[in-house]
Amino acid sequence: MMKRAYALMPTIARTALGKVMLRSGHGTLPPQARDAARSFASSPRELRADRIELLQLPTIFNEAQALHTLNGKPLAVVSASVGEMRGWTAAQNKLAQLSTNTTHRTVAGATHETLLEGKAFAAYASAAITHVVEMARSADR
Repeated sequence: MMKRAYALMPTIARTALGKVMLRSGHGTLPPQARDAARSFASSPRELRADRIELLQLPTIFNEAQALHTLNGKPLAVVSASVGEMRGWTAAQNKLAQLSTNTTHRTVAGATHETLLEGKAFAAYASAAITHVVEMARSADR
């Protein structure tokens, strides 16, 4: 069902109804960034990419299940505490165990979206990215 719906999205995006339907979300961003994100998210190009990504999920999940270690490479896992799908917490915990050089933080009150867009919550994601980059750079020395 989802595959068929996603197949229609690029066409729907080109219609007036599609533009109205698809230009929502990103409400926690500043106005200029929100408008840019909405425009991009509702573009036929992005919706085609979303469909391709959806079609690749079974392959991606199979490859992820085959991964057993990151051999000590730096890893940060930042989890939202709100809106988790069943089994998500266990999957995030398992992900965090792939490396001996891991930080794992569950951000109380955050959703997946607010970890990316909410100023207070996105600070946790940004700090985790910065930490991994610093750890990777120090390992190269």
